[in-house]
Amino acid sequence: YLELETTPFYINDKLRPWKPDNGKKYAAVSAFGMGGSNAHVVIEEAPKINLERPAKDRPASIFTLSARSATALQNQAQRYIKFLKQDNETDLRDICFTANTGRTHFRHRVAMIVCDKFELLEKLEIFVAEKERSRLEAASIFTDKAISETILSNIANKLQQLSGSVKPVILQWCKGTLFTDSILPHLGLGLENPDNQAFNLVDKDYLELLSVLRDLYCLGSDVDWDAV
Repeated sequence: YLELETTPFYINDKLRPWKPDNGKKYAAVSAFGMGGSNAHVVIEEAPKINLERPAKDRPASIFTLSARSATALQNQAQRYIKFLKQDNETDLRDICFTANTGRTHFRHRVAMIVCDKFELLEKLEIFVAEKERSRLEAASIFTDKAISETILSNIANKLQQLSGSVKPVILQWCKGTLFTDSILPHLGLGLENPDNQAFNLVDKDYLELLSVLRDLYCLGSDVDWDAV
């Protein structure tokens, strides 16, 4: 019998706020095997890391969500809305990176370019409230599209208008058969892997780059989000 009342430990048998008394969170995890082998470990929360980086090193960020169904996509957006209304600390760049890299990307997609967390919250709220594609696109919120010759032609025209400094970055960031078979021929570039030149772009070209990336993603292209 353990007299836990006289210790800082308690068995977490229900949901409750985790408020440490001494400034750090500790937890004990036990595992009991059927053959008699038991294991016990005490863990401590990871230290907070203060990252030194510019307050804003890019003019905007791209935020994406995807799901197996339209309903699941809406539910994800709702969860992010709830998080953004409660969060005061997380950097927009970290939110976008986690959303873009943390999950497998499915066919139902939404993508938006945002400059700050307030804009991200505003666009997510529009997305869950508005069903008309034309109205969403008027608010610069883009969703998945069925591939057609018209859409491919529009993408091709947009790609052909890209500046020479933007095209190599698109080549590095996008991948998959849709991109290589239907999109790459319009870029006039080979399959060599150039250095990431995104940070060398001026703001106008970088926003142009994100705009094309958003369109390609919603069309179904695979994107190397770790490189972005």
